[in-house]
Amino acid sequence: MGVLALAACQPQKAAVDAKQSQAIANEELRIGYIGPSKTAGGAVGWALHQGSLQKAVAPIGFGSVKEYVFANGPDLSEALLSNKLDVGIFGDTPALTAQANRGGSTLIGFNAVGHDVWLMGREGIETLADLEGKNVGVPNGSYMHRYVSGLISQGLLKNVTLNYLLPRDAQSALSRGDIDAFAAPIQLGPQLQALNYNTVDLASKHGLEGNSVIVVTDEFLSRNPQFFKTFDSVRRQAVKELQAQPDAYYQYYLKYTDYKEPIIRASFPMSTYLEDTFPEKGMALLAGTKSFLLQQKIVQKDVNVDKWLINTN
Repeated sequence: MGVLALAACQPQKAAVDAKQSQAIANEELRIGYIGPSKTAGGAVGWALHQGSLQKAVAPIGFGSVKEYVFANGPDLSEALLSNKLDVGIFGDTPALTAQANRGGSTLIGFNAVGHDVWLMGREGIETLADLEGKNVGVPNGSYMHRYVSGLISQGLLKNVTLNYLLPRDAQSALSRGDIDAFAAPIQLGPQLQALNYNTVDLASKHGLEGNSVIVVTDEFLSRNPQFFKTFDSVRRQAVKELQAQPDAYYQYYLKYTDYKEPIIRASFPMSTYLEDTFPEKGMALLAGTKSFLLQQKIVQKDVNVDKWLINTN
């Protein structure tokens, strides 16, 4: 009787297993990044464009890959930690802030290292000294914020009032005179240069650039133990490819942005794309970002970066 009952259950169990396998195979890998372009860009964006990432993750259960764009890092962090995303590609400042405040994430690499900041001034503002007693716009909690705070702590920017606003509002605020300068991120900085706003300073002059980091939740990693090695192998290969054919990379990216080619080349030099999972420059900038967050009391809890990194062994 027991044998008959077991035999009768086996076809049903096989059917359930088949359905579960199909569901896993059809799972979507959800990658979030910060806009304004319609692709994450960098090695991850290139791998998606080439189809290599989709092909690599299919055997480990992902039938499709989709990019989701966000306006800023805090919104992306919230989506990631609310399980609405699997992978987050965004600035190291909001990524560290989220880890300090809530935990639950793991750093699995860098999509770009050393993003510059362009401190752009309106007419009459040409040097850092010209900004004394003036208003400076900056996106709150961003790598641009870290750069401006670094200038202040070094005594290079004195007696300024910080106005927090998003990059999309910067040009109109400058033109109205609501702010005297704006700390502009990639794409917007060179665009404002092209519109004849004054380049007052660059983050790269002071070692205050930002990184684009790649983060996943601990819960996602526990469900997908093969993901990191698969993903990192694809990312490394993509870096080699885009470094070998930069013109092809820029032509790909231009299809997904409203900015012109000179703006894109100035914003995303090949030197920002590094093959190492945790490159020395990226880690040094990350340490500076962590110090900024603690000094500014944006976070109250320190992050042990060594424990935040995924174990690559």
